[in-house]
Amino acid sequence: MTTGSCIQSAPSSGHGLIPVSLPLLRTIGQAKTCVYYWNEQVGRAVLVCDRDDSIEELCTRNLPENSKNQLYLRSSDYESICGELLGGLKDIAGDETLSPVDRFEVMQTVVGLELERAFHRIDSHRFVELGEHIGSQICGLVGENRVLPAKLFEIARHDYFTFSHVTNVTGYAVVLAQRLGISDETELNHIAIGAMLHDIGKRHVPRSILVKRAKLTPQERCAIRQHPQAGYRDLLKSELSNDGQRMMAYQHHERIDGNGYPVCILGPEIHDWAKLLSVVDVFDALTGERPYRKPLSFTSALDFMAARAGTQFDTEVVKCWIAAITQK
Repeated sequence: MTTGSCIQSAPSSGHGLIPVSLPLLRTIGQAKTCVYYWNEQVGRAVLVCDRDDSIEELCTRNLPENSKNQLYLRSSDYESICGELLGGLKDIAGDETLSPVDRFEVMQTVVGLELERAFHRIDSHRFVELGEHIGSQICGLVGENRVLPAKLFEIARHDYFTFSHVTNVTGYAVVLAQRLGISDETELNHIAIGAMLHDIGKRHVPRSILVKRAKLTPQERCAIRQHPQAGYRDLLKSELSNDGQRMMAYQHHERIDGNGYPVCILGPEIHDWAKLLSVVDVFDALTGERPYRKPLSFTSALDFMAARAGTQFDTEVVKCWIAAITQK
């Protein structure tokens, strides 16, 4: 191995490097790829594993201090590896050499590129198809292993990419549904898939609005508020969705007090799945990066939820979520 080879560019996907975790590197095993770590002192990405070296050996090596949290692949290698792993999500979910939380993190990374690509296609079929497949795998992994929500929060991606949000929310929705007493595997699976698909209507909102950093104009806010109806219409066209999942897309911005959107219905008219989804959806949005604001702290987000129990959110669902996410 030739150590010390460097790339002099910022450690981001925009500059040819993608951050990866040790669990992902353990998963790719025998793949031939170069691995770098970002050396902040010299401002360069330093080669720690070339294509002829063993990634398994790298995962146990004494790397420079903090480098295990700053490992990178070239974007071309990253895309190739994720493409190869995408068809094996079931194997990843069942890989007992990794903890359930590590498996969730790997799955979330692997599906990211394809989910983002499918999200922007004109035809929604591929996104719905992926949502069903990925939602089912997350449901099995998180539900069967009884993963603590706090553990999911620790490893969740808190950027504002579509795949990060929907996979975070799916994991949260499964554990919240279980805490609310839902134990039927089929129902949990349907909830997970609905959570994956809840924001599908945002495909119809111009990207310039979704990533805008400045305050939205009234016209832009109106466009955003159309996504529940658009998502409902998309799911109506698909034989892969059911009524509960369509209500998750349509009603996740409704409020218990009737001041939500798109149609301002009151709590009794909101589907139970949409009620639980709205709680974890807002929690993930508050704690994640957004183009227009910094994330709230964990505690501030929970205070926000508690203050709106009974008005924006169902009181019992909020209480259950706070108890679950703070359990150690």
